[in-house]
Amino acid sequence: MLLTLAGTPFLYYGEEVGLQNGPETADEDKRTPMPWDSSQGGGFTTAEPWHDFAPGRETANVAAQTGDPGSLLSRYRNLIRARHASAALSRGALEVLSGSGPLLAFLRREGTERVLVVHNLGGQPQVATLSVAAAGFDPLFVDSGVALEVAGGSARASVPAHASGVFRMR
Repeated sequence: MLLTLAGTPFLYYGEEVGLQNGPETADEDKRTPMPWDSSQGGGFTTAEPWHDFAPGRETANVAAQTGDPGSLLSRYRNLIRARHASAALSRGALEVLSGSGPLLAFLRREGTERVLVVHNLGGQPQVATLSVAAAGFDPLFVDSGVALEVAGGSARASVPAHASGVFRMR
């Protein structure tokens, strides 16, 4: 959701692969080395790392997720690409269309470009009719199962649990 909102997004290293915090309570112990692969040195050193890796580095690393279209890393990369390809997403104004319940829908606008964003923050599929006039929608980022239908001066969004869709409006 962060990459679809207004402002400058900030990703802390490892977030893009699902890296967990270290198990200790001190701040320094939470900031474990970034695993580029699952090797002993995490893909960045042949020496002994200065700090233990966080749990889960076998799958929460760049090498394991590169090339997997369903990985968290691919999701971040695709959303970053969409943000770079859209002035409305990168610097446009935000207008909330629906924010009650688990479905959040908003428009981002910059110049003549309009982008519709829908996020289902809940654990059940959601359907909403949104008051947006458009001839059609071109997907910039769409999770599996997200559907958007044009019906007169509105759009009907069907969004599975924990899914999102980002659409450029025509």
